[in-house]
Amino acid sequence: MGGRVERTHPGTERLLIDRILVDLMLVHAPSGMSHTVLVYNRSAYMERRRELAEDWADLIMDGADPAGALAVGRRRRVERYSRGGTTAASLEGQRMLPIDGRILDIAYELRRKQAEKGLEHLHAFAEDGSEWKASGMPDHVVAPPELEAMYAQPGAGIVYHHSHPDERALSPSDLHLIGKPGVETIWAHAPSGASYGARLRDGRDKRRYLAALDHLHGFLHPEIARGHGVGVDDRSYECLRDFAVMLALERWGWIDTHLSLSDETRRLIGSTGSALAEFVAFATSKTPGT
Repeated sequence: MGGRVERTHPGTERLLIDRILVDLMLVHAPSGMSHTVLVYNRSAYMERRRELAEDWADLIMDGADPAGALAVGRRRRVERYSRGGTTAASLEGQRMLPIDGRILDIAYELRRKQAEKGLEHLHAFAEDGSEWKASGMPDHVVAPPELEAMYAQPGAGIVYHHSHPDERALSPSDLHLIGKPGVETIWAHAPSGASYGARLRDGRDKRRYLAALDHLHGFLHPEIARGHGVGVDDRSYECLRDFAVMLALERWGWIDTHLSLSDETRRLIGSTGSALAEFVAFATSKTPGT
């Protein structure tokens, strides 16, 4: 009932529409019209009602997330990452990579194959229309030789999608891949609906990026992280490390990212308390700038 009342107010006051049509759209008998008259009223006024419905849709969707964002993850919500904090509720790149229908279709197919066969799968395509699909092992997948040969071709524009067997973000080897001359973007799709993407930011030198990445990884051993106040157990370490590396590289302007989380990922991050924020701060302090 509350929803009907709410729709009536903007219908009459904000959008200045005819009260009779508002009542008809709400399946109410307009004032002064009996139910019998309403039933036998053959005037549908569909054109005007369609216009009003579109006005109402524009009103309630003002400021809402785009459809592509709503389709990602079991919570159907892409959350914002900000410099003010690093929690499951604030994770997402400030310069989020766009996610479109093709990416969602590929993610669905890769997750389906991962669930059916228990193996990682890849789906990659290049600027010239070349396309590759392959399956691998439970914890990794090897690119076909033809795809691997194109890694060295500048401007090949390869977009590389693969499934992950768990909820981890992009691994060190994943992030290393976008340092190849021919690779543009890397995507990983986790079983519970999380998706992670990264692309070198425009104008960044790939060789310097790889040097920065290697420098950062040299500090990211569990013992070193614990020595800097990052209190995580071995089970959580790799998950937090991968998030921290992505966010540190983004903060320093090396990459653009996409981070959409599943409920399972949120629970994992939430169970570690402030460890992720501590890890991101530590990783950021060890990342060379652009």
